[in-house]
Amino acid sequence: MDYKKNIKKILILLVIGISLAGSYFIYKKIKDPVAIYDVVIQVRDQKNPDPVEDARSSMKIGDVVAVRETGSEWSQSEKIGFLILKMKLKKSQVGKLTMVETKKLNLEEAKAKKIITDEMVNNMTKEEMEERLIEDVRARKYRINVESLGFEASQLKSGQPFADQEFDWSLVVEKTKK
Repeated sequence: MDYKKNIKKILILLVIGISLAGSYFIYKKIKDPVAIYDVVIQVRDQKNPDPVEDARSSMKIGDVVAVRETGSEWSQSEKIGFLILKMKLKKSQVGKLTMVETKKLNLEEAKAKKIITDEMVNNMTKEEMEERLIEDVRARKYRINVESLGFEASQLKSGQPFADQEFDWSLVVEKTKK
């Protein structure tokens, strides 16, 4: 008799566990839905003679310039100046594609770089101070690995080379720290 009660309890717990796991996955899918986006990608390196400013503000090959919903109209100059890929992405991934790489400075570093003065320290709130202590390091934290596609900018002369293909996050790489 006790054996049958234990089996029932185990089955009930198993059903509850499976239900909870299923509910979690459904919740994640609803909370972070997947959609198709047009991702506009830099195909030529921008250059600045100052290496620090070059890293901070110059877009490099593979950097994402913009992300729009699929079906957007593109001008001829956009079509020949940028690689435009259709990518299946979670909503949470979209913002990462245009994310600037930053680093947090300490107060002494910020003063040395003349980002903050003693007078500013006395007149700023803690939130304002925290915001000032964040410095842009690189124009983008992530890039599209266009090299893995065998892509070269000269291909754009004859149209978008991957117009009929759909890609996913596996094409995205985090840039290595400098």
